[in-house]
Amino acid sequence: MFYQHDTEGVLNYVVPQSEEFLGYSPEKAMRNWTDFITDHPINKEGEKHTQKAIETGEVQLPYELQLRTADNRIIWVEIHEAPLIENGEVTGIVGSLTDITERKKYEEKLRESLERYDFVSKATRDAIYDWDIENNNLHWGEGFKKLFGHEPGEGTYTIEKYHQSVHPEDREEAFDDLKFTLQDSSMNKWAYEYRFKRDDGSYAHVIENGYIVRNDDGAPIRMI
Repeated sequence: MFYQHDTEGVLNYVVPQSEEFLGYSPEKAMRNWTDFITDHPINKEGEKHTQKAIETGEVQLPYELQLRTADNRIIWVEIHEAPLIENGEVTGIVGSLTDITERKKYEEKLRESLERYDFVSKATRDAIYDWDIENNNLHWGEGFKKLFGHEPGEGTYTIEKYHQSVHPEDREEAFDDLKFTLQDSSMNKWAYEYRFKRDDGSYAHVIENGYIVRNDDGAPIRMI
């Protein structure tokens, strides 16, 4: 939805899509844009972004808002906007908003899922990992510290880095076997025994049991 408002925040142009987004016709939407926001703390940051654009005349980074529609629905939107400048002075803001409500719901479910994963990691003596195969990002839990002395994986931890922790004599055969299993769309489980390097340089004998998640085409996208 595209819009424009003056330096006081009063909308003076809104496209017809305002009916779909906010439940208000363009005519009824001609009010201060802050009338549509909820009391969610994130909205305060949005107000700061807009005010900074008005004061500096500089385009700000995109930001998110939580809005309340005419029929009392709560929606999330992503805002992209830029200051309007005439004769060297900022006269208003022009921008667009994109409905990201479904994305926010997914992010919340993902957050809850990760919390459960962390609880399970703390409750077991197994070393649990979650390998995002598509993005080559490996996250491991508390068990890796308890069993091997390694800190839980934070941020980007690639499978190549994990690869280096496997004993050199076991490494090639183990990963060849894993690669074969990943390429076979009929298989969703992998088990292998090898030696894994502890933080102190010694090796532990481990049995790895992996569960492979595949997409509709059978390609591996995740392994736990």
